[in-house]
Amino acid sequence: MQNNLTPSYLTDILPSNNAVGAYNLRNTRSVNARTESYRSSFLPSTIRAWNALPQPTRESSSIALFKHRLNINLSNSSPQFNIGSRRGQILHTCLRLDCRSLNYDLHRKSTIHSPHCMCGESESVQHFLLSCPRYDALRQRFLQNLPCPLTPNNLLYGKENLTRTQNERIFLNVQRYIVATKRFN
Repeated sequence: MQNNLTPSYLTDILPSNNAVGAYNLRNTRSVNARTESYRSSFLPSTIRAWNALPQPTRESSSIALFKHRLNINLSNSSPQFNIGSRRGQILHTCLRLDCRSLNYDLHRKSTIHSPHCMCGESESVQHFLLSCPRYDALRQRFLQNLPCPLTPNNLLYGKENLTRTQNERIFLNVQRYIVATKRFN
């Protein structure tokens, strides 16, 4: 916006600097969000992300410099995220990124009427991975002897203090478990 490189359909919905006050401050282009739905929508979340950037990055004089400064602090993803079958990776990632079609999540989005699993419990990630009696045999087969405590966080992200090989083993077994349940077919 500062360099007039933003499409007009975005800049037109923001108040002008004159409407905000006499001071020319970067953070004056904020948008009040009265509802959680609007707060989590594109414009307010983008403004928060922009304001969270370091000042030198925000004040970059060119797009190339801006991109360079953004890339400096990017961390590489964990190598275990690239392990396993394509289907297993996708399903595992969906669970990790809250893009899942478990009944608990579908109910929160008002897509279905009940958050309950066929066993009667609320079908959350923790329930699916660790306690649904429908998958006890598969859980015993794939998740029994993993080198970490069975927690949703360890199964979805791995464990920092384990070796790469151990984390890959966790991911492969979790993906095999997810695919074998046929829950997402």
